[in-house]
Amino acid sequence: GLRDRTQAAVFAYETGLVRPAGY
Repeated sequence: GLRDRTQAAVFAYETGLVRPAGY
């Protein structure tokens, strides 16, 4: 769901795997 995708995105961001410039 959307919530799961959000949590995954946050996890990736916090771990440094993903750093989207738009967020």
